[in-house]
Amino acid sequence: MSKEPVAWITRGSDGSFQVAPRLRNGLIGVTVCYALVFAAFFPHVQLWQPDRLLRWPDNPHVAEAKSWLEGKTDIPERLWDTAMVDGKILNIFPPIMTFVSVAGLLWNPEGVPFTLISALFVLPVPALAFALFLKRSGSALAATVLAVTFVVGTSEFLIISRAMQSSKVCQLNNAITQVGLLIFLLDYFGKRRFWVGGIALCIMGWARQPMWAFLLPYLWGLWDRHPKGRSRFGGLAFCGLLLAVPAVVTTVRFGHPLQTNYDKIYVDRQGDARDWLANDGSEALFGLRYVPRNLYWMNIGLPTKIEKRHGEWRWEPAVRSTGIWWTTPVLLYVFFDGRRIWRDRADRWLMPSVGAILVALMLYHNMGYSQRGYNRFSLDFLLVLLAWVAPYAMQGRRRYLTILFSLWSILYFRFIVY
Repeated sequence: MSKEPVAWITRGSDGSFQVAPRLRNGLIGVTVCYALVFAAFFPHVQLWQPDRLLRWPDNPHVAEAKSWLEGKTDIPERLWDTAMVDGKILNIFPPIMTFVSVAGLLWNPEGVPFTLISALFVLPVPALAFALFLKRSGSALAATVLAVTFVVGTSEFLIISRAMQSSKVCQLNNAITQVGLLIFLLDYFGKRRFWVGGIALCIMGWARQPMWAFLLPYLWGLWDRHPKGRSRFGGLAFCGLLLAVPAVVTTVRFGHPLQTNYDKIYVDRQGDARDWLANDGSEALFGLRYVPRNLYWMNIGLPTKIEKRHGEWRWEPAVRSTGIWWTTPVLLYVFFDGRRIWRDRADRWLMPSVGAILVALMLYHNMGYSQRGYNRFSLDFLLVLLAWVAPYAMQGRRRYLTILFSLWSILYFRFIVY
């Protein structure tokens, strides 16, 4: 049976307009969500910077976009995490921010406006997070609590802060990924339209390669929800687009679709015993020997130092990374809700994606360094964990524990680490 359309606004017999409770609660919730998020960022981070530009010396994507518009592929100056290949300096990162930078430079040749970055990858996040958790929980209160927890009480807070302060390439790409993942999960737990999920896949897959792991639930969702061939064909087309565009860009950069040259970012940093990242990356980008330390930093990652000096406690977060379970303890519900999660087919089909991402991250030579007091790589899958526990996080007595967990996470990321 088809659902009857919901009348969000009705007119009473006395001529007054009445707003449906669900719409009213949703509007109140998203307003509170934005108010709390803006309060958390104020005054240190300005989320709207109309007079500021991201220029090419500050970001390799902008430098690459500038070169493309000049008919070149190499960039004029060695920037952080750029590759030196056959005497040329080249960008090695996935291409979405380069595409955005091309549009930004066509708008303003002096640089990419921060207003464009904020409008695309920062300001939509609280609303998207609220919508996702409202869909999962059915409660405006739960959606507000979980959305604020995600934006302020996870590494997302520091990712957005760093992106808006300096727009360093790694943090900015992580911020872009979260927008794509939010859109993907919203559609995946909803209508599963091939074009919405496909666009979301391209956004996050062209920002970070581990996000390609969500191809499996994307295709399953289309096959499960749409028996006709149009949506399935469209989904396969988006899968091809997701893989083809980076392959073409990589071919333009390096002459081969599979030659990423990630190891070439360390070409002039070898030999220094203190530069463990460059030495490990030059030897092997992936390896089993990295698993123990990555497991520690992802799951435990304690502060470097906690001591009392001159009557005051001093907290020194670790620079390499930080554990996700004690900084965002609401994630611990995953271990208690495992059976519930497994019984839901949509939840279950996300498990291989999370597993594949975790395996790749554990084998990688870098745990996201440097990241003082947070763990940016965890954002590749953390939203999925929150989406899994959202239906039960504010049920019964658990709601009080969830609020305490959320308050601790906000306290940690906003006041202890920031």
